[in-house]
Amino acid sequence: MIIGRRKWIKLYVDQILRGTLFTEMRDPSERFVWLGFLLLAGDSPIEGKIALTERMGYDDAQLADILEVDVGILQSAKLKMVRHKKIVLLENNVIEIVNWKKYQSEYDRKKAARIRFNHHRRAKSLNKTPKTTPTRTPKTTPVQKEKEKEKEKEKEKEKEKEKEKKKSVTY
Repeated sequence: MIIGRRKWIKLYVDQILRGTLFTEMRDPSERFVWLGFLLLAGDSPIEGKIALTERMGYDDAQLADILEVDVGILQSAKLKMVRHKKIVLLENNVIEIVNWKKYQSEYDRKKAARIRFNHHRRAKSLNKTPKTTPTRTPKTTPVQKEKEKEKEKEKEKEKEKEKEKKKSVTY
């Protein structure tokens, strides 16, 4: 699925520091290749895959050049990632990160929220109401709550004044 490039990816601190990564890839250079692969998958136009297009990936020399590592280290890291089921090698040098959607789903959720927010902000700036409203209502701050209480009090005072006026008017 083509979604465009990401600006950020999620990294799970506990899984990286205390998970299997350090035992599966003892060489720090190989661990960097894994992190580089995650970054490249985030930068790829194809979600969760390291590729130029849906049908064309990078060869090992290109990946080593991009990540600025020795080709031998890249190849060693890649073999370990396949063995430990971190990646799947597809046709035409395309590399798929296993469980990408499971670990990167937050980006898509936030992207949808950003789109709704930008749509609403754009409509507001044009003095129009948006065609769709956000699915969630934002949390109100204590200052906003206080202002709302003050408005309610003002409305109550106005109602009381109206009642008083009606009582004082005689026919």
